[in-house]
Formats: sequence, structure tokens, C-alpha cells
Amino acid sequence: MERIAENLYIVRGSGYSSNSYIVTGSKSYAIIDAGLPEYSEKIIRAIRSLGLESYPGYLILTHMHYDHIGGAENLKKMLNVQVMIHEYEREYIEKGDPLNTVALFFNISNLRPIKCDHALHDKEVLRLDGLELKIIHTPGHTIGSITIYIPSSKALLTGDTIFENGAYGRTDLPTGDIKLLIRSLEKLSKIDAELLCPGHGDVFRGNVRQLIDLAIKYAKEEI
Repeated sequence: MERIAENLYIVRGSGYSSNSYIVTGSKSYAIIDAGLPEYSEKIIRAIRSLGLESYPGYLILTHMHYDHIGGAENLKKMLNVQVMIHEYEREYIEKGDPLNTVALFFNISNLRPIKCDHALHDKEVLRLDGLELKIIHTPGHTIGSITIYIPSSKALLTGDTIFENGAYGRTDLPTGDIKLLIRSLEKLSKIDAELLCPGHGDVFRGNVRQLIDLAIKYAKEEI
């Protein structure tokens, strides 16, 4: 675990597993993405080291792919977190839907259903003891992909919408759409951000707008 901003920590994934982020309030917390099941204990240790395990917790999933949701069941069982995902993807995780083709990379033919405690929607604002987390619907990688903006640290937690080098998540899997991705990136380019926290790879600090513009350029070249 590494502190990357006030009230914001990263638990780095490796291999296929996504990064996870922990956002801390004074008496509540949110985990952004669960990673693969084998990373659950690492996340749980981080929560305990921050002294948060007895407080209400939330697990916000940026999208439905297995490398981001695989550990959700473990975290829900061990930490009693409330699971949240965009409303467009609730049915996929609750049915263990086979459209979640990323699971095939892990030799998993059937996903265990995950109960969604709260379906998120665009422009929703979650509050952790006054700390705001703004939900931005950013489809393209998947139909219900979201980005989370934390105004207090000017941080964008982008899942697989955009990475630290201007690359972006593939759009050739079910519900992916390159044109929707471009529109999502254009939406993000209007946000005052200084820290980009992607689902894989390193955190980016600096001119986030320039990075997003680069991703838009690359994406338009695909059309």
C-alpha cells in the first residue's frame, strides 16, 4: 500500500490483476476495484493497517471485467462492504453473465454472482464524512464503465478508460465501443484534474488534460 494523496492510497495489482485504491474518510472508507481473488488479503491488510476495518466500507467497481471484480466476494465476506457498480452492469455481475469474457483469460467459464447493494448512476455524488466522490459514466471499454473524481485531491480514478501513458482499455470485447470511448474521454478532458489513477500501471501526476487529449488522438485514429 502506498499513499498517493490525502485520503487516497493505492494497492498495486500485478500481472492481470487491477490496481485497487482506498479512499478514507474519518469513519468510513471506499475501495475502488477488487482485483483478482488472490489480492484480497493484501487489500484487507491495508484496510486493517489504516484502522478502518470496524467502519462502514464500500466497494466501488469501475466496470464488470473479472480482473476488477474477482475479489469482490472475498472483500464482501471479510469486510462486509457494500458493493456498487453502474446501473448498466448490475445485471451482469448479479447473474454471473457469460458476456464477461475477460474471465475466459483466467479459465473461468462461469462467474459466481455478486450481489450489488447499490447501482450507481452518472453524476451521483458519494460522501465519506464530507469527502466527495463524484461518479462519471464513461462507457467505451464497457457499457457501464465509470470514472471517479475526487475534487479535494483533483484525482481521477479511471479504471480501464485511460492509462498513465495515454493508452486506453480495449473496445473489442462485448459492450465495448470506440466512439463511446472518445465521447467519454472528451468528457474527462473538461475536468480539473492533476492526478490520474488508472486500473493498471502507474499513477500519473501532471498535465492530465494533455494526457487525455493524447488518448483521444489515438482513439480517433482507430475509426
